[in-house]
Order: sequence, then C-alpha cells, then structure tokens
Amino acid sequence: AVVSTQSTGITNNLRMAVSKITLPADFGIENLDCPGHSNIDVMLKGEEVLKVNSIILGLHSPVFQKMFKVLSRTSVDFSDFPVDISRSFFSALYDGNLDITKENLRAFLKIAAIFRIEWIESRCMLGYFILVKSYVEKYNKCVGEGGGNLLNVMVEMKWALNEAILARSVFKNSKLFDISSEYIKKRVDEGKIAPFIRFYMTNMAGLSQDQLEVAIAVAGENVKVLMEILKGSMVTGSGSLGKNATYLLEHIDLVKCKEVDHDLYKDIFNGLLQMRNSLETKKNNLKKANE
Repeated sequence: AVVSTQSTGITNNLRMAVSKITLPADFGIENLDCPGHSNIDVMLKGEEVLKVNSIILGLHSPVFQKMFKVLSRTSVDFSDFPVDISRSFFSALYDGNLDITKENLRAFLKIAAIFRIEWIESRCMLGYFILVKSYVEKYNKCVGEGGGNLLNVMVEMKWALNEAILARSVFKNSKLFDISSEYIKKRVDEGKIAPFIRFYMTNMAGLSQDQLEVAIAVAGENVKVLMEILKGSMVTGSGSLGKNATYLLEHIDLVKCKEVDHDLYKDIFNGLLQMRNSLETKKNNLKKANE
C-alpha cells in the first residue's frame, strides 16, 4: 500500500508539471526501473523486464500516450530490439542523453518512426551528420593518396548513402538523404568526387533506382564521370540500353555533358545510333524470316 501511494503521488506531480516540460528533459535516471516510481513493464529480449513510468513515456510519444491512456496497457513489448538498444532508449527518455553511432543509427530511426518521437529523430539526424562530415573530411584528405585508406573511407560513405536510402524507403524519412547528398556534393573538394562515384556505381546493373538517384545528386556538376560510366555500360550491338543506363541517360544534364566533353558526348550519341541501327536490322531480319 505504501508503494502504491508513493507511485500515485509521483504520477500526480508529473501530471502537474507536464505543461512546463521541454523535451528532452532530465526526469532522474535513478527513477528508471524503480518499482516505487513505475507502473509499466517493458518486456525486453531474453525475458528481461524493465519498469518505467507511463507519464514519462507519454510525454515523449503520442503512441505511448494512446497505449496507456486510451488502451489502458500496462506493458510494452520491446523484444524485437537488442537489449542494449532498448535500455539506451528508455534511459534517454529519463535523462535526455542519447549517443548516435553507426551501429545504432538504424535502430533509433526505427524507434523514432514507430513511436513518433521528434527529438530522437533530430538526435539521429545530428549523429548522422557528424558521421557524414567525418567521412567527407577523411575522403578529402586521402583521395590523392589512394590505397586502403581511401577504399575504407569510400566504404563508409557508401554505407551512409545506403542508410539514407533505407530511411527514406522504410521509415519515410528523407532527411538523411538530403543531408548526405547535399553535404557530400558541396563539401568534397572540387574535382575529387569522381573516384567515389566510380566506386559507388561499380556494379551499375545491380543498383536500385534510389542508388542511381543519389549518385546523380552527389555528382552534381561533375557530369563527366557519369558520362564515362554510361559509356562503359553501353553494349553496342545489343539494340537497347539496360534499365539503369536508360535511367542515367534520362536524368543527367545532356546539355552540360556536351559542354564538358564534346568528344565523349559524341561517343555516347554515336553509340545510341549504333544501337538503334542494330535494332532496325534485327527487326528487318525478323520481318524477312516471317515472309
């Protein structure tokens, strides 16, 4: 009975303070997993249980608020997330501290999307930006050196872009996409983006449309590297472009291409003519065979 009275008093005090709270806030990490302060059980992976307060969770998330106020839930299932992610998340709701890393970014983006927690999404954006900024700084430093260091940095930059694509397609969050494509385009030293674009588009036939889109965005004014990749992907005599080569042709600035490298532009144009002629020849041969 004593515990119940204490919990009720704390809950009433929290309700009275709601209008004065700016999130994230420090509700006292010592109150997390405290029986006298908690009325909700969080079911963690591996059958662990974490005790939390419904008012604190509801302040952060309209989803939690509905679960507890409208649906009268007394527990939350977090068994789909690793225990360390779950504990970090609920700790953040209590003390406002959350460190975003390459390893936990996706999990916290997912949590922010599911529970509609704006400040955690913002913290993810900041953490992601810091990562992208560090990758670009390293890339600018070692792009002239080549070797393993450059390859490692390009792998990191590729990861950043692919995470942005995943966030946009799965979590309906385009902010990472905008952050990475704009920052890389603007902050990579002039004329140095080509090695990364070639690396990113190594297997052009296997790229998704989203990956092609981000490659074009990151390349920016550096259309020559895209022209070179397009030319390399053209198979003369086949009578047609591949799906991704067609997308690239339709979305790069052809006027800019002609200005940058007229000979390369002519090579691509002549290659397209050869494809068209090859296709016409195949059609005529097929027509004769059916006569």
